[in-house]
Amino acid sequence: MYILSINVGSLTTIESHAFRECPGFTGLILSIGLLEIGHSAFRACSGMIGSLTFPNTLNTINQDAFSGCGGFTGDLIIPNSVSVLAHGVFSSCNGFNGRLSLPTGITIIHSNTFIGCSGLTSQENVSIPPGVTSIGSHAFDGVKLTGTLSIPDTVEFIGAQAFQRCKWTGVLNLPPSITTIGANAFKENTGLSSITYYTHTIIESNTFIGISITPIILSAMPTGQPSGQPTSQPTLDSSFKATMKRDIDELASNIMA
Repeated sequence: MYILSINVGSLTTIESHAFRECPGFTGLILSIGLLEIGHSAFRACSGMIGSLTFPNTLNTINQDAFSGCGGFTGDLIIPNSVSVLAHGVFSSCNGFNGRLSLPTGITIIHSNTFIGCSGLTSQENVSIPPGVTSIGSHAFDGVKLTGTLSIPDTVEFIGAQAFQRCKWTGVLNLPPSITTIGANAFKENTGLSSITYYTHTIIESNTFIGISITPIILSAMPTGQPSGQPTSQPTLDSSFKATMKRDIDELASNIMA
């Protein structure tokens, strides 16, 4: 059993392809001080098993860094120190079988980030972090988490097949900030009990195909009006109120006469 232990020291970056396709390692330990993991650094290290723990100094995980590492199990917890999750970072990591925790500092969830992570089946709810503006194509394709999905009102774009074949349950509220939802984005999300989106959102082909419920379509809120709040009523100034009262009193007096 060969566990790869990387004690960073003065080294803060694991370079691209550094340990790609090294099936002989059966575990991985990453030490505090690590800042960046390079492109495909551990890609297809299929022999690595057990949990994967990241240090809270880590800032960037580059494209395909752990793609094809299907032996890791347990939760997939990405620390809040991470601000960049590149394309395909955890694609086909189907061994993770616990919950998924996303870092609060990311602004983009790139395409294929979690595609094929079919082992993630926890019933824990997942919240897309506030500040995320774009969710790329196939980002969560095939993830089997069965809790609710919360999307913040910073998200503007959801790519094609982003949540295809997911197992989300309950209510899905798509905020008015979203301008476009790509084709097949929520295909076969059969566990959803309700879907709501706004009239101005562009819905591409087959976005909700395979779902038996009919989405609720809401009108866009007035500019600057918080979602879900009634439109404020105009305020009458005091002079107008006084004039109205005088006219009403005069009318009442004439009727009584």
